[in-house]
Amino acid sequence: MEGHSKQCVLHLVDAKHNHGKVVAFTEETLKKCYGVLCHRQKTKSKYSVIELPNIIDETVGYHVECYRKFTAVSITPSTKPSEQASEVHVIEGDITNAAPSTSSDSQDRRPLRSTAPDLKDKPGTNVFEKKCIFCLKYARKHHGRKLKLVKVETQNLEQNVRKFAIDLNDEALLDRIRGVDFIAKEVTYHSQCRIDYQKRAEVPNRTKGKASPWHKIRESHEKAFGIICKFIQESIIEDENVYTTKELYNQYMAILLEVYTSFSEDGSQDVFGDFTIFHFERKIVNFFGTDKLTLLSSNTKGNIIYNNTMNVEDAIKEAFSENRSIKAKIRDTAYILRKEILNVPKSTLSSKLTVQDIIQGEASVPDLVIDFFTHLLGGPDQRRGKTEKNVRKISSISQDAMYNVSCGQIKTSKHLTLGMAMKSITGSRKVIDILNRYGHCVSYSCIEELETELTYNSQEAQSMVPHGIQKMSSLVTCTAWDNYDKFIDSIDGKGTLHDTVGICFQNKDANFVSETSISTETTDNRNQLPVCRKRRSFTPILLNLEPYRKKPRMTNSEFIPEDDPRRSIIPSSCADGKLLDVIWMISHALEITDTPMWVGWNSLVVKDNLPQQQICYLPQINQSPTSLNVVLETMKRSQQIAVECGQEYMIVTYDLAIAKMAYTIQAAESPLFDNLFIMLGPFHISMAYFKAVGKYIGESGGPFILSDAGIIADGSLTGFLTGTHYNRCKRIHPLLALSLEVLHFRQFCESNSSTAIMFEDELRRMCSQTEYDNSSVSKELNEIIDAYQIYSQKTLAGEHGKTAKYWYTYVKMIRIFHLFSRSIHVGDHNLFTYCLFEMSSLFFSFNQPNYARWILRLHDNMMKIDETHPGLSEEFRNGALSIRRTPKDFSRSAVDITLEQTVNADAANRFSGISSFTNSIAARQRWSMSHYMRATIVGHVFEHLGISRAEDVTSELRQANIEKNTAHRNKIIEKIINMSNPFKNNVEQDILINISSGKAASSSTTDFLLNVYENGNKSRDKFISEVIADPSRFDKPIKRSKPSTFASDCTYKKRQKNGNIVQLKMERDMMGRLLYISLENKLDLMITLSYPLTPMPLVFCHIDETMISTQKSLLLKALESRIESHEPKWIDCTVIDGMFFLHLLGDLPATFGAVARYILVKICNVSSQEIHVVFDRIEKPSIKDIERDRRAGSLDRDQEYTISGPDIKK
Repeated sequence: MEGHSKQCVLHLVDAKHNHGKVVAFTEETLKKCYGVLCHRQKTKSKYSVIELPNIIDETVGYHVECYRKFTAVSITPSTKPSEQASEVHVIEGDITNAAPSTSSDSQDRRPLRSTAPDLKDKPGTNVFEKKCIFCLKYARKHHGRKLKLVKVETQNLEQNVRKFAIDLNDEALLDRIRGVDFIAKEVTYHSQCRIDYQKRAEVPNRTKGKASPWHKIRESHEKAFGIICKFIQESIIEDENVYTTKELYNQYMAILLEVYTSFSEDGSQDVFGDFTIFHFERKIVNFFGTDKLTLLSSNTKGNIIYNNTMNVEDAIKEAFSENRSIKAKIRDTAYILRKEILNVPKSTLSSKLTVQDIIQGEASVPDLVIDFFTHLLGGPDQRRGKTEKNVRKISSISQDAMYNVSCGQIKTSKHLTLGMAMKSITGSRKVIDILNRYGHCVSYSCIEELETELTYNSQEAQSMVPHGIQKMSSLVTCTAWDNYDKFIDSIDGKGTLHDTVGICFQNKDANFVSETSISTETTDNRNQLPVCRKRRSFTPILLNLEPYRKKPRMTNSEFIPEDDPRRSIIPSSCADGKLLDVIWMISHALEITDTPMWVGWNSLVVKDNLPQQQICYLPQINQSPTSLNVVLETMKRSQQIAVECGQEYMIVTYDLAIAKMAYTIQAAESPLFDNLFIMLGPFHISMAYFKAVGKYIGESGGPFILSDAGIIADGSLTGFLTGTHYNRCKRIHPLLALSLEVLHFRQFCESNSSTAIMFEDELRRMCSQTEYDNSSVSKELNEIIDAYQIYSQKTLAGEHGKTAKYWYTYVKMIRIFHLFSRSIHVGDHNLFTYCLFEMSSLFFSFNQPNYARWILRLHDNMMKIDETHPGLSEEFRNGALSIRRTPKDFSRSAVDITLEQTVNADAANRFSGISSFTNSIAARQRWSMSHYMRATIVGHVFEHLGISRAEDVTSELRQANIEKNTAHRNKIIEKIINMSNPFKNNVEQDILINISSGKAASSSTTDFLLNVYENGNKSRDKFISEVIADPSRFDKPIKRSKPSTFASDCTYKKRQKNGNIVQLKMERDMMGRLLYISLENKLDLMITLSYPLTPMPLVFCHIDETMISTQKSLLLKALESRIESHEPKWIDCTVIDGMFFLHLLGDLPATFGAVARYILVKICNVSSQEIHVVFDRIEKPSIKDIERDRRAGSLDRDQEYTISGPDIKK
């Protein structure tokens, strides 16, 4: 009866009476009727007079038959229920009786973009492309029916889609719809796609009981059977291959196990049950039937399945062939390894991520996989598989297998560390994508997430001591800080990164536990930590450093008195080092076979008993260390590490720019930082020392010899002389000094009739000893060494000539560098202190006041270390001065160069830099904060690959390098002998000459270069005495001197007033003044004007005071016109004007020997029995002196040249 109380609004007046039930409108049916009504009104149908209610009302409805007839139209997709809504007549209804609406349309009916005419997919329309937002396809079929695209018209649907995407963790869809208004952008979708997507999202939220193991097994069988049937369809039916049922059964069971494992985490359930090969065969036959496949039974070899189109004999032959048997074994082995990999215990990376978690990875490689690849790469000879090279490759391939078999679900150590290392080194996403697609590392987005988590967790760390450093007071622990500048490619030059990075190093003890030995413990701890989604974006963290507003000064910088006995202490290791250096030189002078260079030779005779050290990276400060507050922060952090490690003092190493500020802060804040001992980096001191040595030998002929011998390129000489290229200076300076000292020693042997050849066997035996001992040197060899030392002192005193003194002074400089380097290689702080004082002299001589001042400050601190830091000298004796990274002897390196070779080099980007995120503060901060962690990972990768940057002393012991260095030494010696050997007696004793050109140095240059140490010592001692008298003198400027070197002699000086061209200046009132003077003094102008107005008569000189020269060619032509010349019938003698002949020649060779050969060849081409070449002899005074001086310009014509060899440069 309820249906008859309602009125059908779709019933036409002239329609037949319908006694059916009146059905109430729903939201969907009413919405559809509105759309149909719009279409009816457009086509002027008889149904256009229908009036629909605007809300669902219980009093109105429709007959089913009327509804069917009314909606029996084809509506185009562009027709919408809202189109032309103003033309539809609706029935006024009672709102209070309306049913509640589930849509948001009744709440807010705002104009929608979809009510406008349909837009085309043209550029600039700002609408989504007409394809499904779920499947990204234009068209799709469902059960054979083509689905149409539907536009989103309600906000409720938009909210649901976003909720479903979040529930499913669908990053791709969330990226596409982020910030998108579905209605305004006219987003479209397939209805079935929306339904499927919604079902996927609602499945995890359904509150239904947990599936039983039986249901999981049945579902696994269904899925595995579908996979094997598809394989049979493609391989047997379509490709006509033949398989035994056992092969298919084994494949099916392997698929079944993997499918069940993906459904259930419980691997203990017996998934196979009673399912035998017989059940499998019957199931296959029942599924495919006998019209396509044939199952051939065999009692001996097993059943086979093949296509009906094949011959039986061919099928049997193929199924049981030898090749098929081998393939089956390979397949079975692969299945075993695959099962082993998929069942490996996995430790998922937790939210509390650390660098050690990255290095360790999520799982270890199973032993079966390692054994398989060991046999594969090593072959029958198992020794191959145990080599370091093959072990590294086996580990790499095994981890690749794990990562790719698990489809990236198991992230191994290699795939995590290699990806992060390559991103840090190259900064290129393409490189990471290439490696990822080849299966060698994780994806770029995964690396971004890991870096973000590492950065967040590093900020939460409470301890300042890095992982790997033991908090033990018995182990020497030190820190070092340096600046790290990263320049960004930007238009305005802004936005560069300046960070302060540091390292912490500590002695290793006998009970040191490596990271790999604690892997199981960390794995257990990591499994207990929560696992959550890793963040990719980074929120900037502001580092608020305490400002330092003072302007500190070294007002209390007191030096120990000049008569203090500590100043005169010379360590015993100094004499031992000098003796070893002489023995090494003699080995080269005697040309003993396979004698390496200095570092390699000392590594054979010097034993290092100090322990190795562990290096870890400190969290960097994201500001430049050029500001006082940053330096203050590094000092506070170093103090904190000392407190946590239980050490009373902490040795901190800086470069000069940072150390200056640290010294002043320490002095101003005393005694707050008195427990810090501030060191200057030996690496930076060496570079400054090389700069001073380069100034000393610049333009002296030595650099030209190196270039001419092919030791160094011309374009690299500047970096060599200025000391900016450390490795090049460290190799070439000792090589040149060795060559010179070999010539000096040979001259000593000639002058003293001494022979050292008898000691060849003894010198060879020294290199084979495990440790050098003074007692191992014979008495005879000691006598020769003592005599040579006396001879060397005479050379330094100038008894063998000024040129010999100059070059042996250079040898002395390199010997001091060798002593300084020896103190670093063996960790001798007493020898280090002695060398600081010796090196400071050159800094005063060559105007390097910063190093001159602060090296004396460090030297003074080292001398009184037992007074200011009791017990710290023991830490220096235990290895705090330098770092030993390898077990090789004599391999210790400076602290600051170790920092450059580790944290700065490991995290450096060698390609495009970080310009890609210049405008992202968060990305830049994440990059800088994770700097030390990335450096740790890169260092681990380099160490694992065997390409770490630790100083390798054995490189000089390689046969190829020994032969190369020996050849270079011989080339330098040969060039010096052919040009000018400074130690030979044929060189002028009283002048200092350039050994490549023979040019004599000026008196001022000679005086400065030969007394460079005396002048430097004088300035140094004066500065020390002034500081002792007044400590405030330390901060005051040091007076600069003007070095006079070969290079300064080569500069062209501009002529001053007397040398410039002076033009005659005419005055405008000259005649008036002459007239006035003649009237006052009664002078006769006729007589006055008969004299020249210039200082010299113009008949003799020009107005610029230069002499007038006549053209001799005109006179010669006048004389030739009066003489008749006849060609001789034969030529007995030819006289050649030498100077005229030289001017006729073109480009002459560079050396005098080559010039002589060139001239001789030209002269000998003259056909004459006798040839005379006559050169002018210049006597002073000469009528030509003025003209020659004019042509010489600023050059000195009285300059002396000594041509002592054919290779002297002209």
